[in-house]
Amino acid sequence: MQDTRISVTAKAIYAYFCSFAGAGNQAFPGVKKICKDLGITNDTFLKHRKQLEECGYIVVETIRDKGRFYRNIYTIVEKPENTEFPP
Repeated sequence: MQDTRISVTAKAIYAYFCSFAGAGNQAFPGVKKICKDLGITNDTFLKHRKQLEECGYIVVETIRDKGRFYRNIYTIVEKPENTEFPP
């Protein structure tokens, strides 16, 4: 929450993923559900999810079934290596 490189929306998405992960480090809610629950558009979600990926807070794995998209699994990285906090 102290990383100034990511937006408040990205922080909300990260917290949302954490709420789904429970005691583990993976979550797999659907994009439609995420957007509905957070009151954001698909484009907004993708933009801010990208921030989380680029800063190392999540890893997104796309699962396919017979070559077609099935779902994403979001792995939460507890301690990203490139985290920069203000002094």
